[in-house]
Amino acid sequence: TQVQAAHPSVLRFPFLGIGEIGTRSGAWAHSLGNESSALVDGQRRSVSCGSLDTALRLAMDTGAQPWLRVGPFASDAEIRNLVEYLAGPITEPYGKRRMENGSGQPWTDVFNRIYLEVGDTEGIMGGDSRKASFVNHVIGLVQQSPYYSAIRNQITFVDGMEYETALMLSTADYHASALEAVVNGGDAVSELRAAYRAFFDRSPRMPDRPSDVNYEMVSRFSLRVTGNAEPTLSTWMEAVALGAREGYSVQLFHVAQSDDLQEMPPAQSAARALSAHCLQGSALTVEPLEGAPTTMTAYAYRNGLHVHILLINHAKQAYTFPVASDLRLEGALVQVYDENGQPVSEETMRRSGSAVDVLPGGVTVLDIREGEMGQRPIPCQSGCHMAKMRWFCTSRPNGWRACWCRPASEALYLHPKSPRRWFTKPWCSRSGLLACGISRTGSTASLS
Repeated sequence: TQVQAAHPSVLRFPFLGIGEIGTRSGAWAHSLGNESSALVDGQRRSVSCGSLDTALRLAMDTGAQPWLRVGPFASDAEIRNLVEYLAGPITEPYGKRRMENGSGQPWTDVFNRIYLEVGDTEGIMGGDSRKASFVNHVIGLVQQSPYYSAIRNQITFVDGMEYETALMLSTADYHASALEAVVNGGDAVSELRAAYRAFFDRSPRMPDRPSDVNYEMVSRFSLRVTGNAEPTLSTWMEAVALGAREGYSVQLFHVAQSDDLQEMPPAQSAARALSAHCLQGSALTVEPLEGAPTTMTAYAYRNGLHVHILLINHAKQAYTFPVASDLRLEGALVQVYDENGQPVSEETMRRSGSAVDVLPGGVTVLDIREGEMGQRPIPCQSGCHMAKMRWFCTSRPNGWRACWCRPASEALYLHPKSPRRWFTKPWCSRSGLLACGISRTGSTASLS
């Protein structure tokens, strides 16, 4: 499915109907397609809600963490049953029901994190204090569960209420609200930045929490362009990349609403898959591209040994220009996508500073694996070299870098005070000098 192809980090399931109007209490615990009669607008109607077990299986199959939502009609018993369904043994009623649905193992043994949002989409609650009280009440019910002590580090409470006073009054871990962006056909970058500023301005403040941490989450992200045009890949990626740079969790843009399980535009589908792969980790500083127009933007993220550089073209014409970086670009994988998210080309960059193409409305991705320096001789002090070996590096304490050569399997080490000397292992002499055994020689060298 498109959801699985996007490899999301988080899937949000607001269509399960937990505590929502028109849904029978506990209907989410049945299998998919459960039909029940409920009182809606004074009449009995046959309604269907989503199956929690089916939703959690989708999250498991895609490697995502589930995001569940509880509505204002949830009873105390329903909250307790929900926790029992997620974490209880099969000897308990809702643990047994989970097993009957095909999942004998508690779902809290499957997921490292489960987001539990408490909201009021119907707007039935009055003032801010009542909204916060209900959120705290649900949190208290979960914490009173006999299973909570074992899963307390796996449950993240999310306040989904809209507060008139712009202050979050509950004890939830985060607050979440929807982000809607509209591009009117002008400068897409400026309009998207304005949408984020407006989102930030209307987000409730939390004065008793550290100001350097972002406690606001994006529960739903929508993007539209005025007229009949669909947003291009460049517009989608700009929106997601801006959110990541501003500190909003990128994976929350890959939420599964009920309509997300249907067909989505190709550019949107491609943007979700690309951002889930490329916009993880920590953001890096990117200088303005030399010779590039103002309609071109660039972002970079480091995630483990990978660095992804995104070049986004909002213009109606293609551009070709060299990319300069203090990272080693030789051997980087260059992937070019058009405005509809279709892959156009994929090649390996032969040397740093090589020119790359960015199509109109498209995105070009540079995938760099740090530590991989390609195939070339690496000299040591004695003049020997390891010809045509690929090597990979990881950081070690005290400034050392451990490197594994391919196809050979021996580990070598590099010290920053001797950047062109490779050693079999680091060790310190009694004199306090660093004595190192040089690779493939029997000699040693002392470094101050």
